[in-house]
Amino acid sequence: MKKFIYLANFIFILFILNIPSVENVDRSNFKTCEQSSFCRRQRKYKPDRSPFEVDLNSMKIVKNGHLRFLLFSTLKSHIKFKLEIFTLEHNSLRVKINELNPIRKRYEVKYSLDGEPKLV
Repeated sequence: MKKFIYLANFIFILFILNIPSVENVDRSNFKTCEQSSFCRRQRKYKPDRSPFEVDLNSMKIVKNGHLRFLLFSTLKSHIKFKLEIFTLEHNSLRVKINELNPIRKRYEVKYSLDGEPKLV
């Protein structure tokens, strides 16, 4: 038992001694946030207000367990979206957002699921 404790302590000490070697990474090989437009854009984002709003007056019950709303951008008011919410088995929701009048219809993969989920 003592040998096991000594071995564990030895491995722990070796691990601690190797930590400073991790600091020897050449940081010039990696971008900083100032150099990445994606990072700057995400840090600039203000989460207190969403750029999208749902028009609650447009709510339509398509069938039991399927709701449809209009969603519009507060930044670009001419772009409208169709928001669909499906209530599924096992306390799940399916949310689909597509443009209301797209130039080309969005491609939807038919065989990604083993059959369509059942609405509740």
